[in-house]
Order: sequence, then C-alpha cells, then structure tokens
Amino acid sequence: VNKVAQRVAACAAFVASGEAETPTVAIALSGGRDSSALLHACAAWRHAGARVRLVALHIHHGLQADADAWEGACARMAEAVDVAFHARRVHVAIDAGRGVEEAARDARYAALEALCAETGASILLMAHHQDDQAETVLLQLMRGAGIEGLAAMPIVRAGAVTLLRPWIDVPRSEIELYAHTHALTWVEDPSNSDARYARNALRPLLVGMADHFPAYREALA
Repeated sequence: VNKVAQRVAACAAFVASGEAETPTVAIALSGGRDSSALLHACAAWRHAGARVRLVALHIHHGLQADADAWEGACARMAEAVDVAFHARRVHVAIDAGRGVEEAARDARYAALEALCAETGASILLMAHHQDDQAETVLLQLMRGAGIEGLAAMPIVRAGAVTLLRPWIDVPRSEIELYAHTHALTWVEDPSNSDARYARNALRPLLVGMADHFPAYREALA
C-alpha cells in the first residue's frame, strides 16, 4: 500500500497537492491474483486518506471460455472495495506478423487508454512485478532485442495517460503473501500454464536457475 502511495505521488504531484479537483487513478484489473491485490491495495490507500477517485478497468479479450465469468468476478471485486468498474470487449486480430500474445496485448493497451479517456483517468496502474520483469528481460534477450528492448518494462511511461507500475521491483512472493493475508479471491487463467506461450515456457527454467542464482530477479531488473 505504501509503495502504491509513494509511486503515484512521485509521478503525479497533484495527488498530494491542494488542487480542488480530485484526480482519477485507474487500475488495470484482469482478475488474476496480482491485479486483484493491486485493486485492494489502492482501495486501502484511498481509505487511509488519499484524496483520489479510483476506477477499475477490465478488458474482455474473448479468448477463453470463462471470459464472461471473469468479467463478472472483476465487477464483484471492484464493488467489494467501492471502486467504480468499467469493462470493454475487444476483438483480437491475429495476422501473419503477430502471435496471439502480441495481438491481445496491443488490443488491451488500446482499450485501456480509451477507457482512461472516458473515465477521466490520468494515471493507469498495472500490477507487473519483479518476476514479470525478469521474464521480460530474458524474452527480449532471446528475441535478439537491442538495448531498448532489454530495458524491458519501465516503471513509468508518460503519454496521454501516465502508465505506472508501482510494484515492478516487488517479488511475486510478496504479492502472494499480501493476497493470502487479506484473504483475497481471484480468477485463474489457464493460459498462464500453457507452455505454447513463450513466457510460460521460461518459468520452469527460472525456477531451476533460482538455486544457483537466488538473486536473479534483482540482477535482471
């Protein structure tokens, strides 16, 4: 919770300023453990006295049989912490030059930016963490990316909407502990264990590497 507060304040001084208008901060809510924990932490930050309006944004990709149920679960999560919920359905167009992961990501980011414009959100929070960053660095390396690619995911990206990843240096284990401590519920995406996707294929390798390089997450970040 403190990290969310500190990171938002660092990239948007208006949150802590005396401006009359209450800023709107959006949370990208997939319904998985990490984004569910981020939603809960943001609500706790607001409850502690932050002068901020929160909105939860969910993108329905239509790629899984349970996608409708996930949208409903996200709506209930947002309602439970008194956060406005907005969802958008997208069509994931797959062409010869892109795989389903890239196409879904592009559609998701475009839809999130559109929802931010509709809701007046100036900051979009995403729940990527240190383990995600380590995986991204390795994926970019395997793909032969240059220096820009190896920089992986920035903590903040300015634009029409400021994209912020407040937990990018937090290990997955801490988020798991937070979720269990607060008895949070979330949905499980079966594609997260599908080895056909490159990111999932890397995970067993990283687990095996941890015995020899216990600080690999920090090193790659």
